[in-house]
Amino acid sequence: MLSVILVNFNNSGHTINCLKLLEQQNIEEYCIIIVENNSNKQNKEKIVEFLKNNKLSELFLKKVKIIHSEKNLGYAAANNLGIHNSKGDIILLLNSDTTFDTIFLQSMLSFFRKYKLIQIAQPKICFYNIKKKESKTDLIWGLGGKMNCYSFKLFVMIDFLKEDKKLHSKPLKIDYATGCALFIRRNVLNKIGLMDNSYFMYVEDADLCYRAKKQGFNAFCNTKTKIYHGATLKISSNMRKYYFRNRNYFCFKHYSWHIIFWQFILQFMDLITMTKNFPNKKTDPQFFFESIKGILKGIKLGMIKRIKRKIITNS
Repeated sequence: MLSVILVNFNNSGHTINCLKLLEQQNIEEYCIIIVENNSNKQNKEKIVEFLKNNKLSELFLKKVKIIHSEKNLGYAAANNLGIHNSKGDIILLLNSDTTFDTIFLQSMLSFFRKYKLIQIAQPKICFYNIKKKESKTDLIWGLGGKMNCYSFKLFVMIDFLKEDKKLHSKPLKIDYATGCALFIRRNVLNKIGLMDNSYFMYVEDADLCYRAKKQGFNAFCNTKTKIYHGATLKISSNMRKYYFRNRNYFCFKHYSWHIIFWQFILQFMDLITMTKNFPNKKTDPQFFFESIKGILKGIKLGMIKRIKRKIITNS
């Protein structure tokens, strides 16, 4: 059975649209767990009202379960809460701002049945513009990610912003599947554990897949199945802060000191470049200082992690 985890935090419109698409899926053995991540009252009520008053089939309603959190847990911990309350042997972590056709779930489950050695997978993901009627595009958001600890960009989305010309006809091996639509077998989680709550949001998917890879599990993109993601190219100062925070935490958690030092040099160069290109005197300094905050918080978090691990190892 498949368990679909949806995290809702003040985005009831997307969550409701996603539920409508999930009802249309042509498979029977699946359940949906909505983790209500302490949204405001209006958002909570909209989802409950939708499930009560929209003439959804009784069979579908039986598949849906809502779990309430008393605080905003962040993406990683909220998904973990959903996983704890799921029973499927395959779990899908799905962003609610995605859109897909009626055979999406069937296609991905068939992929797992055909390739039994594949443990983690994702579909091809393209952009769609929420504000336009003709919203679906052939612009790729990602086929999964690659990691290179010596690169300026530690995490890189494969074929990001490239036109979808269907160049990949076979399953594509990747370093990590994105949490936008991440399928994972339960036996993997039983061995490596769940997402690391310390990330809060961003990089938790890469961390999960990195730990899985170290245990001999693999990740692939099913390039024949496509969904669309309402992602934006705009980066807020808060997003940048969490990216730098979690990038440093990831490095301290997984890499040796010489790689950590090299990554720090690369980030320092990035910050210098940023200060030289301040076209907007109001917002760009904020980006800079939020990045600094993120780096310092990531180093602190990573150092605590390493110290705790050393204490456990030596005890």
